[in-house]
Amino acid sequence: MDVLVIGSEVAEVSFAFDRYWNSELAYPALVLRVQPPTDKEIEQKQRKLGEFIARQADTAYLAALQNSNLAYKTRNNTAPLHRFLAAFRYLIYGDAAD
Repeated sequence: MDVLVIGSEVAEVSFAFDRYWNSELAYPALVLRVQPPTDKEIEQKQRKLGEFIARQADTAYLAALQNSNLAYKTRNNTAPLHRFLAAFRYLIYGDAAD
């Protein structure tokens, strides 16, 4: 999930993010793989990602997003982001042991 946060909520979201990733229950991705990927594997994955992104350019989903009222308001700096950001004031987070 991607989240855009501005203003005073940034500190709270940043704290929650750091608390999650610094938890003893969070593991680096390399733990799941015996060896790090080779340069060739990285290039292949980057190429596949680029191809996937290119294929999305003509999708109905992207067109709907680009033509949405929220996208229009965001481009024109009139989006009601204060309503969206207000939800993060009540962000509940904690360690699994809590």
